[in-house]
Amino acid sequence: MRIFVYYFDWDNTSGNHSGMAYFVRNYSLKSAHKVKLLRVPRNYSVCNSIFQRLWREYIILYLKLFAGKDDVIFFNEFLSQGQKTGHPVEISLALREKNIKSRIVGLIHLPESLLEKFYDNSYIIKALNSTDKIIVMGSSLENYIKRLIDAVNVITTFHYVDTSYYRPSEIIAAREFSVICTGNLLRDYKTLAKIIEGTPGIKFKLCLGKRNDSAGFINFSNVEIFGYLDESELLKQMQSSDIHLSVLFDTVGSNAITTSLACGLPQIVNRIGSIEDYCNQDNSILCSSVEDFVNAIRTLSSDSNKLNILKRGARESSLRYSLDKSIQWYDNFFDNNFA
Repeated sequence: MRIFVYYFDWDNTSGNHSGMAYFVRNYSLKSAHKVKLLRVPRNYSVCNSIFQRLWREYIILYLKLFAGKDDVIFFNEFLSQGQKTGHPVEISLALREKNIKSRIVGLIHLPESLLEKFYDNSYIIKALNSTDKIIVMGSSLENYIKRLIDAVNVITTFHYVDTSYYRPSEIIAAREFSVICTGNLLRDYKTLAKIIEGTPGIKFKLCLGKRNDSAGFINFSNVEIFGYLDESELLKQMQSSDIHLSVLFDTVGSNAITTSLACGLPQIVNRIGSIEDYCNQDNSILCSSVEDFVNAIRTLSSDSNKLNILKRGARESSLRYSLDKSIQWYDNFFDNNFA
């Protein structure tokens, strides 16, 4: 069995240790199977429709010629804004129309809220039915997809983390207690501002990425705002923080959660989506209101014993999603379903 991986290298994670492009490259090197990587051009979304059509026809012809009946075609960004990621659904549908004998697997990252924003229900079902198996990231997405297709064809996994790169700092130094917020997808910044307002004596580091969402925070004297940070600088900021705060509308991918857990940061987060797949009483404080968030931050800022217990729990829980364990999970998945 060979595995043909069709993947896209997102700008915001390109070249770092947390994106799915990094994962599939490592998978191709460490998997027990022979893996062939098919990378979508980075500028695919700005290319004209003629180039996009020719690209899809090339991939379809390539897979028709070289992928055999015992092989697997793995779409790593299934239902992830195809206009940007090389139209994997259209390729999957075309391969089925051409009666390709290879097995097809799609990996879905986006939560129900975004899937229904981007696509109508009939398109989602049609896309799902073009595959043999669907892998989803998180239990809430699993429950949604299982309402649409046969439940036995839906498999749940979790976002990997490279725990050899993302780890607590080996340098222990006295510093001011601080809270870091990373990631910018489906974040509730209005509620975050209320939480910061309720904790005036606490230092917050807001890593907002390339999006300009700083307007609601510029008047807080206890807030340090960062734009886009390269991965090494982001790691440095996480390693010099004490807790990771996420105020979410929904869960997407969850690499912000897994990387901060690996750095030994307890999570202060609201109960939503698949967050409890990663966060529990051993590594987090789960919140339901602004008051809950404020109390959680105040508690950990004043109780070093509880803070250190959760820090140890955070690091230990991240090891369940380590890069090597995730690679083994995918090998087991392909062996158990297609060997």
